[in-house]
Amino acid sequence: MTTIKLMISFLLPYFHMVASITADTQQSCLESICGRHNGHLTIRFPFRLINIQPESCGYPGFNLFCDASNKTILHLPNSGNFSVQAIDYQRQQIVLSDPDDCLPRRLLSGLDFSHSPFLFKQEDYLFNNFSFYNCSEKNENYTSFERRDKLGCLSTVPNFAIIGKDPDYFASLFESWCEVINNIRIPSDTVDELSRLRPQLLLGWDKPSCGLCEGNVTRCAFKRDTTSTLETTCIAFDPPIVRELSKNARYAIGFSVGLGVPAVLVIAMMLYKKATRSRRRAADHNNGRTSVDTN
Repeated sequence: MTTIKLMISFLLPYFHMVASITADTQQSCLESICGRHNGHLTIRFPFRLINIQPESCGYPGFNLFCDASNKTILHLPNSGNFSVQAIDYQRQQIVLSDPDDCLPRRLLSGLDFSHSPFLFKQEDYLFNNFSFYNCSEKNENYTSFERRDKLGCLSTVPNFAIIGKDPDYFASLFESWCEVINNIRIPSDTVDELSRLRPQLLLGWDKPSCGLCEGNVTRCAFKRDTTSTLETTCIAFDPPIVRELSKNARYAIGFSVGLGVPAVLVIAMMLYKKATRSRRRAADHNNGRTSVDTN
């Protein structure tokens, strides 16, 4: 019984250490990625990868997922899926593109961000008028200048090109020989200096306000035990130490399982054999003393 108690007292600290390391590793909201594209786009609070990171690691409305090609995808209610190209955590901005490389089609169909935390975020919230024209490529007015503005993903009818331009400057060039498809209002950063549509969309978010945390080289997270109230706070962050700790945790668990268990069993067997030999010696000694006393 004494040997068993000794083995238990020897094993308990070991199992406690493994359980503690495993629990700490599971509860921490480590950064995650979908793949090696976009320079290892890292996902962390307020975003989270569904089915990979716990729900407590992300703010409501900031769920991302990986598609079959390991692209990072954001689903916007009423607007569909968008590929995430970049995330600026300090400025609270996200760069999106169309997974099918046809952002003009998405703009034409309309974007509705009313049920998401994202919005067109600019200092002055400037919006420009933008028109889509259906033009005949055989018309003499269709010059090389306009050809560069052809929206290939929309120009599916032979000999006709869909062109997008700011009507305030180019209406007189197109409206006499092109058909106006639609007029929309888009933020000024969606077009370049030549009034061409850019292939990406810049959105921002106001809540949660985590930019200050990022600027102070800390990380944003839910306050402890206040996930239901959605209160956030800044937590200490030191990239080299965090990476080393998570690495050491993995090594500790692997070492413990791979070497620790056999080592503990060997030591326990040695203690058991030693205790058995001691009992035998004690029994032999007692038997010897009994024999001498009898004589």
